[in-house]
Amino acid sequence: MVGSPEIAAQDPTFFNSLRLASFTVISLGTTTGYCTADFDYFPELALCILMVLAFIGGCAGSTAGGMKVVRAVIGLKVLQSTIEREHRPSVVRSLKMGRNSIDAGIKIEVLSILLVSLFFLALSTALVQIIEGPDLDLTTALSESFSCLFNIGPGVASAGASETYAWMQPAHEMGAGQHDAAGSSGVLHGAGALHPALLEGRVVRRGGDHIGLSSMVLS
Repeated sequence: MVGSPEIAAQDPTFFNSLRLASFTVISLGTTTGYCTADFDYFPELALCILMVLAFIGGCAGSTAGGMKVVRAVIGLKVLQSTIEREHRPSVVRSLKMGRNSIDAGIKIEVLSILLVSLFFLALSTALVQIIEGPDLDLTTALSESFSCLFNIGPGVASAGASETYAWMQPAHEMGAGQHDAAGSSGVLHGAGALHPALLEGRVVRRGGDHIGLSSMVLS
């Protein structure tokens, strides 16, 4: 059932708000796509938090969408290390995920996935605006592209929880389907389908522990 503000208005208690918020966080954080509240009416800060959770997505190797938690953690570790080196150049610190070392190749893979994802997001948003014309607002175009690329389900504005995609032009529907398929298989793999050289020999020469971590990063 897709909810609306009226649902919360019927029972405006802390526990009802907590129930709706908890379900929405779990649903978008795992990219399940279910809704019991129209989060378009949530405060802007709450919407930003939900979009960040949806962007991170689920665990590596799962059917959830998003960037995956392991990539987000590695990206934050790389960012933290880079900031630390700017202030303490003499420090040499090995980055690890559990007992596995994060070597330069894995760092590049994570950053590549992030950059390719942002590229596809920007390209898709621009194409949606071109196909649908000036009547479609930028928020909807960006949200719909974000939702399809990371397999989230609902977005915001005209692609929100209480809306449908009936407004799409036929060409847009076909493109959205291809976009969704690329997101399901992984954006780096989708780019590799266009440029096979990107994925040649990426983990063949690494040790066992590194193969395990790299397979999680790329899954």
